[in-house]
Amino acid sequence: MRALKGLLFALAPLAVLVAGSELLLRALGLGADTVARSRGFDPEAAYLIPLGDDGAGAPDRWRTQMFDGRNKEFTIRRRQSGTLRVVLFGGSNTEGFPAWLLEQMLRQRRGEDAAPVEVINLGRNGYGSERVAILFEQALALDPDLVLIYTGHNEFVEKGFRQELDLAREDWHTPLADRASNLRSFRMMVGALAPAVEPGGGGGGATPEEWKWEHEKFSRNTHEDMLAQLDRYRANLERMCALGRERGVEVVFSTVVTNMLAAPFVGTLPPDLPEDSQNEFRRLLREGTRHFPARFLPLVVPGPMQRPYEVDWQSHGRDPQPFDPPALRTLLGRLSPESSGEEAFWHPPEGWGDMVRTYVRMLADYHARRLDEDERARLAAGAAKLEQALRIVPDHPATLFRLACATWLLEGDGERTAALLDEAGDRDRAPRRGSRLSNDIVREVAAECGAGLIDAARLYRERSPSGIIGWEIMVDNCHLQPGVKPHLMRDFALFLEPLLAAREPRP
Repeated sequence: MRALKGLLFALAPLAVLVAGSELLLRALGLGADTVARSRGFDPEAAYLIPLGDDGAGAPDRWRTQMFDGRNKEFTIRRRQSGTLRVVLFGGSNTEGFPAWLLEQMLRQRRGEDAAPVEVINLGRNGYGSERVAILFEQALALDPDLVLIYTGHNEFVEKGFRQELDLAREDWHTPLADRASNLRSFRMMVGALAPAVEPGGGGGGATPEEWKWEHEKFSRNTHEDMLAQLDRYRANLERMCALGRERGVEVVFSTVVTNMLAAPFVGTLPPDLPEDSQNEFRRLLREGTRHFPARFLPLVVPGPMQRPYEVDWQSHGRDPQPFDPPALRTLLGRLSPESSGEEAFWHPPEGWGDMVRTYVRMLADYHARRLDEDERARLAAGAAKLEQALRIVPDHPATLFRLACATWLLEGDGERTAALLDEAGDRDRAPRRGSRLSNDIVREVAAECGAGLIDAARLYRERSPSGIIGWEIMVDNCHLQPGVKPHLMRDFALFLEPLLAAREPRP
């Protein structure tokens, strides 16, 4: 007992010194975790750095710290009296939205006499709802009147990167180190000893923006694992809605537009499926797939580099080559040629690489259902094998997707094809895009928390033949073709303008 008292007396001065240092550093504004060493997963890491003084002790502007030194950061001034501020949140789709065009459309619809509208885009490529929610909470300091949240494609991209961070840190992270990292004095010491990093950077290593083929990382994911991740997605949306409404901010969600003709990413078998049933399932799936004409395999069974991604549609230093792309499907409603004045919404075809050109030719054959008699007979036999496989594992996403593709080629039944594609997307164990399931969560959260809802997924299904959103308006599994973005901004403006008209600009 005497030894314990002696130890406590000996440690008391150290505790007083640490506490005093923490108070002093906090008063001086030093030691905060202003460098996002956790790549955005740490709620204490700052996305927005306050600058200047408005005369009342508050910042008069902020500098973003979001892009790991790769993209240009920008400064956001304090909201001006008599104006309305709209802030956009989400992943790379949101980052690529032409916010200037949305602002222009809102101002035009509101007229010259209405309060000016300012649109700020805080979309961040690679971010899913966990990091969007962290950024969202900090960005409430920007005093927005309305926030628009478009997120849902990156839940497993973000989960994969979080796993990498956890593995990289577990060698040195201990409960004591984790507690110490909350101290400003500890962070200042680490910052002094650590190598210099770009503002907002994570101190080196992979970044979530780097494209990776992460199939192996999720090769054991089950359907239940996917649903658990979607539960976290729901919780993050609910959190953002609650935070916004507490601050009197108008919260609007949008469902995400997704490429239904992008094959599922991961499909695992039920862990309790007997081995002989597993072997029989795999045999049927192989045989069913072998019956597809070879030219359709990049659509049906894409490998890492066998289907286009956003970067593949642009020249990026290649010499432009003349190319007359084949027509795909004719879009409907506002995207129809009669309404939009556009035959296609993609990047100029002169800049496409060979892979994109070959892929688009294949898509033209697919949509036109070009099969000779021998191909038709073989594919019918293959579809029967896929049906047999689904009797063993009814929820296998790749099998559902391949049967959907075969159904269109053989029957031209768009309604049944769409239903199979929806089911395939819902059953993907680690989706790299939004799905019917994730968009239903957005709809439910918006209804439950009283937020606005722009149902972009529904709008663009209505504008796509058979309700199947495909490559006419998508450059990959989740990103929009460039010519579609102005139409989406118009959809946003039509919904947001009445909400802004009902709000009085704050002083």
